[in-house]
This record gives sequence, structure tokens and C-alpha cells, in this order.
Amino acid sequence: MSLTKFYHYNLWIEGDDGRRLNPSEVLSDNTFSDDLYKISNGEDKNYHARYQEVETDLYHGVLIRTKDEDDFVRLSPGGDIGPLSEATDDEGEAGDVDFDYVDFAVRVGSAKLDLLIKVGFQTPGVGVAKQYLDGHIEFDGEYDIEHETDMRDHEDEKLERLLDSTLKKVEISFKKNPQTYAELEPDQAIRSLIDDSYRLKFEASLHQDKDAEGSRVEDFVDRFSSLLGVNEDSVEQSISKIDFPRIMHTFRIEGVESDEEEIEDNLADIVKKEEIDTTGYGLFDPNLGEELCDRI
Repeated sequence: MSLTKFYHYNLWIEGDDGRRLNPSEVLSDNTFSDDLYKISNGEDKNYHARYQEVETDLYHGVLIRTKDEDDFVRLSPGGDIGPLSEATDDEGEAGDVDFDYVDFAVRVGSAKLDLLIKVGFQTPGVGVAKQYLDGHIEFDGEYDIEHETDMRDHEDEKLERLLDSTLKKVEISFKKNPQTYAELEPDQAIRSLIDDSYRLKFEASLHQDKDAEGSRVEDFVDRFSSLLGVNEDSVEQSISKIDFPRIMHTFRIEGVESDEEEIEDNLADIVKKEEIDTTGYGLFDPNLGEELCDRI
């Protein structure tokens, strides 16, 4: 058995007036096509996407990151990916195709899109999904494509108590060295401590003089989120904007309430996720697609 974690995201298209646009009204008719679509071209990687409709407004998709000398790939009806020369219709002359891929499900609603996707360090993710949508929007005005992680059912009261408590201990574990993430702006000395092949873990237990004024957990989380380029109206909103599935294993905070009672939680673990046995599934497997669509 191979359990794979898939995470829930909310995506929406926001006009310059802050209003959420109806995806069905601004996305082109061929947005969720079963044709293989090239998203972008990088120096050594290209992204492609393909969809299949499972139910009305519910789709199974695949995002593929490829390295191919001909810069063109083919995905067969059976889900096999292969090189394809631009000069031919069927068989190409390119070498082996090196690729990573992720399956996902998307549901189109009246004000947002629900996304359930596997998250990996090198695999294409929500950012590439947004790139794809951006290439299929037909709207004359200014807009932004926003996203947030969907939170599992958790104790709102406990989170409020934690944020209102005095910081005692914090443990932060990144999935990779923070210098890997362009949006993170810690001190350069910290960024250069280790190379990208290592995880970076911070753990601090705070001891203050009895007469010293303690730091509130809410203030700490607010400052930390700003390092990630996240500055929302409330700390709770900032937490939902931090892409925990992609960058962090742990964001465990321990605080002390006014009655000296201790309270703790791992904020990186309140993200809504599904664990699915992916043993035996192939690339763009319709059976996995049905499973994802059932879980979204």
C-alpha cells in the first residue's frame, strides 16, 4: 500500500474591485479540454495539462513537468507519455522524456474552484494550475487569480486561544532549505547555513524574566507570515494563505494563557488533506480520477 497525500485548495478569480468573478462566465469553453495543452516553456522544463470530465463541472486533470529535447510531448489515450517531433503526426525522433506528474480533481463553483492535488517538492502544483487558468480567462478588466489552502474542521476556539496566548516554544521544520523559496526573505546568514538538499529545522524554547513583557503568539505568526510575503487583514487569513503542504512539515507553537495553562497546536497540520492508496494507478488513470472526484 502506498498512501499519497492530496491537499485541498480554494482558487478564485478576483476583479480589480475585489469582487469574485464567476469562473463559468470568464473561463473559455475549452478550458477543461481533453487535448494536451502546453502551459509554459522554461530552460529545462515544460508544463502540460490535460483534463477529462467526470461529472458536470467536475474534472480529473493531470499536470506534467517534462524535459524533452524536441519541446513537445504526446499523451496517448491509454495515459502513456512520449516524445513527439513537430514534423510528424504520430512518431517522434526525440530522446527519452524525463517527467514528473500529478493527478488532481477540480470542481467549478459559482464563485471559486475547488482543487484537490498531490503536493511534491519538484512536481507541478497549485502555481502551475493557476498559470493554466490564466491562459484560459476571457475577461476585459483587470483580475488576479488567488488561492488559499482549505482548512480541515478544527477547533476555532482553540486556535483563538493559542493566538491570544504568550509565546513559549516554537518548532518550525521546512521541507527544504528556505533559500529554495523565492518568496521567503529571512536573513541571508540563515539562508546560507545549509544547501538545498537538507531540511532546515528551527526549535526555540523561550525563557524570559518574570517582569518582562511576553510576546503574543498572534504577533509572532503575523511576523512569520510576512517573511513569506503573506500580509492579510487577519492572522487567521494569513495562516490559510501560507502554502504549508509545499513548504513546511511542522509549525508547532506552544503558548501560555493568562491562567498559566499551556496550549499548543501544529498549524501546519490544520490543512485539509486526503490520504489515498495510489498503488497500481498509472499516469492520468481514470480510476484515480474518480477517486479524487469523490473526495473533493
